[in-house]
Amino acid sequence: MDEQIIRDAWNTTKLEHQPDYDALIAEYKVNLKSRAEQVYATKYPRGDGTLQAFDQQIADYDRRQEEAKNAAGAGIIWDDSATKPKQGKLPDDFPHVAVLRDNDINTYAQARKADWGEVKGIGPAKAKVIQEALDGEELDQGSN
Repeated sequence: MDEQIIRDAWNTTKLEHQPDYDALIAEYKVNLKSRAEQVYATKYPRGDGTLQAFDQQIADYDRRQEEAKNAAGAGIIWDDSATKPKQGKLPDDFPHVAVLRDNDINTYAQARKADWGEVKGIGPAKAKVIQEALDGEELDQGSN
């Protein structure tokens, strides 16, 4: 498996306090490579938290490449950054950000891990809007 695939998957999904791929110790890189090869072969993500997101990036690699190839064939310029999860702190205009911050959910990574049924002040309607924002779908800005 190409190390660049693993590097991209790690750097896309790591938490903000975790080092970039190139700063990881050699043993952890070997572990990620082994994990990536297993996930890539089965297309089945198996971890939780950051590793689940890493696994999903690896499992989806072929699909993303196929989409890019099809888009290029159709004359569409493919922006692979659109498939990368957002990182860092939630912006002030993020849907229901005040409620999220009241529940100590301050970053995209924390929001991706949140169990909306357990977050005080977030019901199904708000959870849907938040999840759509996390998934990068178009938002109704009036729903804040």
